[in-house]
Amino acid sequence: MQHIFNLLPMISCIFFLCVTYLPYSFAGIIIYPPDLTLMGIYYWSSYRPGAMPYIAVIGLGYTTDIVTSSTFGTHALAYLVVSIALRYSIEQKLVKTVFLWKVLGVGTTIVVYTVLLLVARKDNYNAQYYVSLLLTMGIFPALVYILDKMRHMVYDT
Repeated sequence: MQHIFNLLPMISCIFFLCVTYLPYSFAGIIIYPPDLTLMGIYYWSSYRPGAMPYIAVIGLGYTTDIVTSSTFGTHALAYLVVSIALRYSIEQKLVKTVFLWKVLGVGTTIVVYTVLLLVARKDNYNAQYYVSLLLTMGIFPALVYILDKMRHMVYDT
């Protein structure tokens, strides 16, 4: 049963990937969703790093590139940078408070979206990335709360 619980981070990130890239529109206006996959990778890499190996993070990135038709490898690189930076900061005990953890999350998200914007270099992505960036930063606390409840239900029993 423990092996199934170890798959929970990967399953939740795949679910977030599917939810993030469903086509959304309201009254003919395209709605850009937040990057739930990035939030899931950030959360699970910090709380259960062994359950989110680098190969899984790269696989999620390549899948995101395929689904979004973006330059192949950009999301994989961005997700990998987030995962490595977060694990390094935790291993070196650079992040000692929850506030610094959130600041690191917002900073990493801004860096990731800037890199994606510079690498993609597509004019139609400008608005999409910045709207998605703002939504990602706004929804992150709510998603952390939900994932925290789920983690405590599964792993603390």
